Amino acid sequence: MDVHPGGEGVICSLPKSCRWFEWDTTTSDDTIELSLKPSEKVFDKLEDIGQQLAVTFIQDGSLLTVGGEDGTLRVFKCPSMALILDAPKAHTSVKNLDFSPGGKYLVSVGSGPGRVWDISSSIAKASLSKENVIYLYVFRLCFAICLH
Repeated sequence: MDVHPGGEGVICSLPKSCRWFEWDTTTSDDTIELSLKPSEKVFDKLEDIGQQLAVTFIQDGSLLTVGGEDGTLRVFKCPSMALILDAPKAHTSVKNLDFSPGGKYLVSVGSGPGRVWDISSSIAKASLSKENVIYLYVFRLCFAICLH
């Protein structure tokens, strides 16, 4: 699940697809109640794609990346949902995703090595082997600092 950076709503991974939810607010006296309601907006490209273990928006909300239980990594332009990166065998399963501050790179962590992807070329530019699993967490935490 991830909240759109612009505050428009939340995308949630369900067992076979991803769904968009919108904020629903009610105000009474000094109380504001905030909840989510299913949106009428449907992302066809996120229907029947299987369980997505990682769902992340880029900082400005212009890109959405999803990583599947099946190991597929996808990056979409928002709101058009044009597919700009499709890596069916990025990992055995994708566990976590994060964009660099400038949005040029994406780090994916899952089974096997962690990888740094160049968004514009759709190529994995670097990887960190599973033998260095402790460093995968440092890799992700330092990612923003190391790549800008």
